Amino acid sequence: MTVPIVTAVLALFFLWHRTPIHIIIGLGLVLVVVILMERLLHTRYELDGDALIIRKGRFDKVERIDVKEITRITRIRRQWLCLDYLLISYGAGHETAVQPQNEEAFLKEIKRRQDDHETDSE
Repeated sequence: MTVPIVTAVLALFFLWHRTPIHIIIGLGLVLVVVILMERLLHTRYELDGDALIIRKGRFDKVERIDVKEITRITRIRRQWLCLDYLLISYGAGHETAVQPQNEEAFLKEIKRRQDDHETDSE
Protein backbone atom coordinates (compact mmCIF):
# COMPACT_ATOMS: atom_id res chain seq x y z
CA MET A 1 0.00 0.00 0.00
CA THR A 2 2.99 2.29 0.48
CA VAL A 3 4.09 2.28 -3.17
CA PRO A 4 0.80 3.63 -4.65
CA ILE A 5 0.72 6.41 -2.04
CA VAL A 6 4.32 7.49 -2.72
CA THR A 7 3.69 7.33 -6.48
CA ALA A 8 0.52 9.43 -6.13
CA VAL A 9 2.39 12.07 -4.12
CA LEU A 10 5.11 12.17 -6.80
CA ALA A 11 2.44 12.53 -9.50
CA LEU A 12 0.91 15.49 -7.65
CA PHE A 13 4.35 17.05 -7.24
CA PHE A 14 5.06 16.84 -10.98
CA LEU A 15 1.57 18.02 -11.99
CA TRP A 16 1.91 21.00 -9.62
CA HIS A 17 4.83 22.43 -11.66
CA ARG A 18 2.85 22.79 -14.93
CA THR A 19 5.79 22.69 -17.31
CA PRO A 20 5.33 20.35 -20.28
CA ILE A 21 7.89 17.79 -19.09
CA HIS A 22 6.50 17.81 -15.54
CA ILE A 23 2.95 17.32 -16.84
CA ILE A 24 4.06 14.36 -18.98
CA ILE A 25 5.89 12.76 -16.05
CA GLY A 26 2.94 13.48 -13.72
CA LEU A 27 0.42 11.90 -16.12
CA GLY A 28 2.68 8.87 -16.50
CA LEU A 29 2.78 8.49 -12.73
CA VAL A 30 -1.01 8.84 -12.54
CA LEU A 31 -1.26 5.93 -14.99
CA VAL A 32 1.10 3.89 -12.79
CA VAL A 33 -1.07 4.65 -9.73
CA VAL A 34 -4.21 3.51 -11.59
CA ILE A 35 -2.54 0.23 -12.59
CA LEU A 36 -1.18 -0.37 -9.07
CA MET A 37 -4.55 0.30 -7.45
CA GLU A 38 -6.35 -1.93 -9.96
CA ARG A 39 -4.01 -4.81 -9.11
CA LEU A 40 -4.24 -4.07 -5.39
CA LEU A 41 -8.04 -4.06 -5.35
CA HIS A 42 -8.71 -6.90 -7.79
CA THR A 43 -6.10 -9.55 -6.93
CA ARG A 44 -7.65 -12.85 -5.84
CA TYR A 45 -6.31 -16.24 -4.83
CA GLU A 46 -8.57 -19.28 -5.23
CA LEU A 47 -8.03 -22.92 -4.45
CA ASP A 48 -9.95 -25.07 -6.94
CA GLY A 49 -9.45 -28.76 -6.35
CA ASP A 50 -5.70 -29.37 -6.61
CA ALA A 51 -4.89 -25.99 -8.18
CA LEU A 52 -4.06 -22.54 -6.86
CA ILE A 53 -5.53 -19.93 -9.21
CA ILE A 54 -3.99 -16.45 -9.01
CA ARG A 55 -5.75 -13.49 -10.62
CA LYS A 56 -3.59 -10.35 -10.34
CA GLY A 57 -6.12 -7.77 -11.42
CA ARG A 58 -8.58 -7.76 -14.28
CA PHE A 59 -6.05 -7.08 -17.03
CA ASP A 60 -3.33 -9.61 -16.16
CA LYS A 61 -3.32 -13.25 -17.19
CA VAL A 62 -4.63 -15.92 -14.83
CA GLU A 63 -1.89 -18.04 -13.26
CA ARG A 64 -2.73 -21.66 -12.42
CA ILE A 65 -0.38 -23.70 -10.19
CA ASP A 66 -0.93 -27.34 -9.31
CA VAL A 67 -0.64 -27.71 -5.54
CA LYS A 68 1.43 -30.87 -5.98
CA GLU A 69 4.06 -28.87 -7.92
CA ILE A 70 4.67 -26.41 -5.05
CA THR A 71 8.11 -27.19 -3.62
CA ARG A 72 8.55 -24.33 -1.15
CA ILE A 73 6.75 -21.31 0.28
CA THR A 74 8.99 -18.64 1.82
CA ARG A 75 7.83 -15.69 3.91
CA ILE A 76 9.51 -12.47 2.79
CA ARG A 77 9.52 -9.48 5.16
CA ARG A 78 10.79 -6.12 3.91
CA GLN A 79 10.61 -3.68 6.80
CA TRP A 80 11.81 -0.59 4.95
CA LEU A 81 9.20 -0.99 2.18
CA CYS A 82 6.39 -2.19 4.47
CA LEU A 83 6.15 -5.16 2.14
CA ASP A 84 5.30 -8.69 3.29
CA TYR A 85 4.56 -11.51 0.90
CA LEU A 86 4.86 -15.24 0.35
CA LEU A 87 7.21 -16.47 -2.38
CA ILE A 88 5.92 -19.71 -3.90
CA SER A 89 8.46 -21.92 -5.68
CA TYR A 90 6.97 -24.52 -8.00
CA GLY A 91 7.72 -26.66 -11.02
CA ALA A 92 11.10 -26.36 -12.70
CA GLY A 93 12.47 -23.17 -11.14
CA HIS A 94 9.28 -21.06 -11.34
CA GLU A 95 8.37 -18.55 -8.64
CA THR A 96 5.46 -16.24 -7.93
CA ALA A 97 4.64 -13.87 -5.08
CA VAL A 98 1.30 -13.73 -3.26
CA GLN A 99 -0.04 -11.54 -0.46
CA PRO A 100 -3.04 -13.31 1.10
CA GLN A 101 -4.88 -11.44 3.85
CA ASN A 102 -4.66 -14.42 6.20
CA GLU A 103 -1.25 -16.02 5.61
CA GLU A 104 -1.67 -18.72 8.26
CA ALA A 105 -4.99 -19.97 6.86
CA PHE A 106 -3.58 -19.83 3.31
CA LEU A 107 -0.51 -21.87 4.26
CA LYS A 108 -2.58 -24.35 6.26
CA GLU A 109 -4.96 -24.93 3.33
CA ILE A 110 -2.11 -25.41 0.83
CA LYS A 111 -0.49 -27.93 3.21
CA ARG A 112 -3.80 -29.74 3.70
CA ARG A 113 -4.35 -30.06 -0.05
CA GLN A 114 -0.79 -31.28 -0.58
CA ASP A 115 -1.28 -33.90 2.15
CA ASP A 116 -4.64 -34.94 0.64
CA HIS A 117 -2.98 -35.32 -2.76
CA GLU A 118 -0.20 -37.50 -1.29
CA THR A 119 -2.79 -39.65 0.50
CA ASP A 120 -4.79 -40.08 -2.72
CA SER A 121 -1.64 -41.06 -4.62
CA GLU A 122 -0.83 -43.93 -2.25
